[in-house]
Amino acid sequence: MNGHLSVMSAWDAGHLPHVLQNAIHSNDLLTIKRHLPKSQDDLDAALLIAMPHCAIPTIKFLLRAGKVVEEEAFYKAISRKDTAIFEAMMENGWHVDDTPSERTAVQ
Repeated sequence: MNGHLSVMSAWDAGHLPHVLQNAIHSNDLLTIKRHLPKSQDDLDAALLIAMPHCAIPTIKFLLRAGKVVEEEAFYKAISRKDTAIFEAMMENGWHVDDTPSERTAVQ
C-alpha cells in the first residue's frame, strides 16, 4: 500500500460504537441499520470489520449504504477468496478494472 493514501486500518475501527462493531461481527442487520455510520470514514471502518468474515448480506448492506471500495477493503476481499464478495461489489458499482494497483482484479 502507498504511504500517502488515507486508508482506515482495521484496527482504526475501534472508534466505532461497540454496539455497531458487535452487530457487524454477528451480522445483525437491524442493529447495523440503527447505528449506521454517517461519514465515509466510518463506513470504511465498518466494511473493514465486515470484509474478513461477515455474511454476504452484511457486506452488501454496507456497500449499498454508500461505501466505496478502498484499497484495504479490496485486499481483504481478495484474501477471502470468495467470488460472492466480488459479485456484491460489482452489484454496487465496483468494476473489475477498479484496483489500487496497475494490475486488474482478474490478474
